[in-house]
Amino acid sequence: MENPFSAMYNMMASIDSKLDQILGENSQTSDNSELLTKKEYLKIRKISDTTLWREEKRGQISAVVIGSKKYYKLPK
Repeated sequence: MENPFSAMYNMMASIDSKLDQILGENSQTSDNSELLTKKEYLKIRKISDTTLWREEKRGQISAVVIGSKKYYKLPK
C-alpha cells in the first residue's frame, strides 16, 4: 500500500506541472488578463522586488495564489 502523503504529493506535483504548462501557453498571447509570474511581472513593470512587496502590503495590487505560487495581473 502506498503512503497516502506520497500519493498526495505526486498528485499535487502533476497538477503543478499542468498549471505551469497552461500558463506557459497563455504567456504567448498579449492579453492583459493573463497571469504572470513574479519575475515576469517585475520585468514588465520595471520595478524592484521591494516595490512589489510594498504595493502588495498597501493593497495597491493583489496576487493570485494558485497552489504555493503567486501570479500577478498587469494593471489596466
